[in-house]
This record gives sequence, structure tokens and C-alpha cells, in this order.
Amino acid sequence: MSSYVRATELIKVASATRTIGLTPRSKQCISATDCLRQFFDLTYACCFGPRTHGVTIATLRDPANARTWSQAFRLQNQGPIEHHHTRLTATLGATAGGWRLAAGN
Repeated sequence: MSSYVRATELIKVASATRTIGLTPRSKQCISATDCLRQFFDLTYACCFGPRTHGVTIATLRDPANARTWSQAFRLQNQGPIEHHHTRLTATLGATAGGWRLAAGN
């Protein structure tokens, strides 16, 4: 799925689902063009006009129970980043269950 993020709104630009079979310790390479059944410039390598999306997400799920086995994402390089002052703070601390990152204003 490729999406464009505008503020807090997520707009789906393209989406595809494909069933594959994998044996233990095997691998499989699937072209995005084959999966989408059309050309889509996922990496913006061809630079056809303005960018159509800001993030690409790939999820590997078990079809039997919809359990997510793996997920990967790629953020598009949007060029220079504008820096804005925020009041966001983050605190890292240890808990009985492991580490915790708390973020807030």
C-alpha cells in the first residue's frame, strides 16, 4: 500500500494484495509492478510530476488468521525538511517489562 500523509489524514493512493507460499527459511522477491498490476513510481525514481505519496507500507500476513508476521515501510525523501519549534518532550525509562519511551507536550 502506498499512501500520502496530509496532516493527520491518511489517503490510500494504491493498494494490492497477493497470496504467496513460503517454506521455512525461503525467500521470494515480488516486483511492485507485478503486485499492483500496473506501473507505480514507488520510489519516485522517474520523477513524473509532483510526488503522489509520502510512505510505502508492505505487510506480510498469515491468511489463516490475519496475524501480521512482518511489516516494512519506506518514507519518501521529501527534500529539505522545514524545522518547526514544538513543545514535544520525550523521556526514556526502565520498567519491569523493559524500556518505555513516553512522549508528550
